[in-house]
Amino acid sequence: MMASRPDPITAKHPHTITLPVCLAVGMMFLLA
Repeated sequence: MMASRPDPITAKHPHTITLPVCLAVGMMFLLA
């Protein structure tokens, strides 16, 4: 998903965007 959409922000900081997103999704599943 990230590779198909090379945004300037994600291109500079891929891990900075991926980690928070994964954590947010995980919390949503736990809280749901």
